[in-house]
Amino acid sequence: MTHITSIFCMGLCLCAVSCGTPSQKASDVEFIDRGCNNNNGFIKLNNIQSNNINTWSSNTMRKIASTRIFKETDITLETTFGYTRQGTNLYCGNSDAYEANFYNITVHGYLVKDSTMLPAAASVYGDTDPNEPAT
Repeated sequence: MTHITSIFCMGLCLCAVSCGTPSQKASDVEFIDRGCNNNNGFIKLNNIQSNNINTWSSNTMRKIASTRIFKETDITLETTFGYTRQGTNLYCGNSDAYEANFYNITVHGYLVKDSTMLPAAASVYGDTDPNEPAT
């Protein structure tokens, strides 16, 4: 895994947003990947990991991958890279020694009701394959 960036604000990219009760902040991370051979690329934000994506090709083939939508309270804080405060670290990684490229890494922010039940890492629709897009 390679460290990309760190944020020590508890609100990810929603630091300036204030939610009233009974709402809270939620996010997901999307990216485009290009890998070679049997190489699976992924993005990880602390304990939240995207699905693995594999293109088996040169840079002419790219796929979109993402994490699930997660509430701010789902993130396990860790020491930010190069700093002493607790926060979030964004990593990219791949499963093999082959090249992988990551494009357009985007963190989306949402406001959700406290009562909203978001799917766990495995989709509520029965998709338990980590190599398929998150739902």
